[in-house]
Amino acid sequence: MRSRDFVATAAGQLLSILVSILPNLDHIGIEEDRRWQLDVSPVTLGVLGIKSIPLKVLETDYSLPNLLARTPELEILGSMEER
Repeated sequence: MRSRDFVATAAGQLLSILVSILPNLDHIGIEEDRRWQLDVSPVTLGVLGIKSIPLKVLETDYSLPNLLARTPELEILGSMEER
């Protein structure tokens, strides 16, 4: 595995762990890094028993299909550039 692939995989797993250990997290902003794509890891969330994430506000310029699929209570999806 190339280091670039490892960083993206590890970042997705760390983001998954972060949202799982912060059950009251309702607002998060994720800045874009053009070197790699970021999204939560469905496998990691499954292992952690996380079926949904209680986010209400997500600010990001990423396309996060795995995260969005688990945020049924999302009310606001905004861009980091709007800040």
